Order: sequence, then C-alpha cells, then structure tokens
Amino acid sequence: MVIDRGAFLSGDYLKVYDEIVAVKEACGAAHLKVILETGELVTYDNVRRASHLAIRAGADFIKTSTGKVSPAATPPVVLVMLEAVRDHRAATAPASASSPPVASALPRTPSANW
Repeated sequence: MVIDRGAFLSGDYLKVYDEIVAVKEACGAAHLKVILETGELVTYDNVRRASHLAIRAGADFIKTSTGKVSPAATPPVVLVMLEAVRDHRAATAPASASSPPVASALPRTPSANW
C-alpha cells in the first residue's frame, strides 16, 4: 500500500495510521509493504515520522517509493528509514536478545556478492 501523503502532510497522522492498520488486518497472514513515497514528504523529519508510523501500525516492510515520483530513493532518505527501523528494533527487542544483524543471515551466493 502507499500512504495517504495528503493526510500525512496535513498532520492527520491518525488517519494514515488507521489506514495502515486496516490494510494490515485485511492482509491476514500475508506480509504488508508500506510505500512512503518519500519524494513527496519534503523533509527528512517527515520521512522519519512516516517510517515510525508505518512500523508501529504493523508494516512488515517499508519502501521509499513507487518510482513514479522524483526524487525517489536517495541515500540520505534510505539512511533515515534504516535509522527508524534500528530505533524501533532497539526499543522493542528484549534486553537479552543478541541476534546477528539481518545482513549476516542472508545466504551468500555468487549473485549476492555485490
């Protein structure tokens, strides 16, 4: 799903949150990818806020954009989103959790050595 940027930019965060929750419930066991369309969010603070909102509402994945809006994914925007994921994980992980970083769990294949 793509978030309602109009609602988000007008400060109606609850509407955006509720829409994500409703779509997540409709997904059942399927994973939910939430697209932020970061090129329209204007500031890094908005990208961070939208990332946190999507994660808290139940997104299994967050994505920068559909690719139809310019700019789409930029390195600074990706960094802000990664920081939001890191912060969420740090805040919600059990204190005794010591799992390896996600990247270390990826299989190493010739095509994955980039």
